[in-house]
Amino acid sequence: MAIGINSCSKQAVPSNLALLQHKWSIISFSGEALHYSGVAGDYWNFDVSGISYIYHGGRYDTANYAMKVGGKTIIIYPIQQGIQATTPLVLNISSLTATSLVMAGSAGSGINILDSLNR
Repeated sequence: MAIGINSCSKQAVPSNLALLQHKWSIISFSGEALHYSGVAGDYWNFDVSGISYIYHGGRYDTANYAMKVGGKTIIIYPIQQGIQATTPLVLNISSLTATSLVMAGSAGSGINILDSLNR
């Protein structure tokens, strides 16, 4: 899931982007019909290039991402078979500190999601 952040014009960079851009351990993913508790080795890495790398449950995923709305929202575009999805996953940041990240939102199908990460 990678979102291109490159542009010729200057854009305001959210002040907490540096807090986000780290490798996080997955604590849990929760939804209406899903609950996944992270295990050792699971991670979500928000790279400084605007690409996130995710590993959980034996699966790797890649996505483009960008932080928007004054650093309160993460827009994620999954990449499948080398092609970026046109519909993003929008996650609102409930909490972001140097050691904890909690995001909540809805998938396109209306399924509510809550992700909890630590580092």
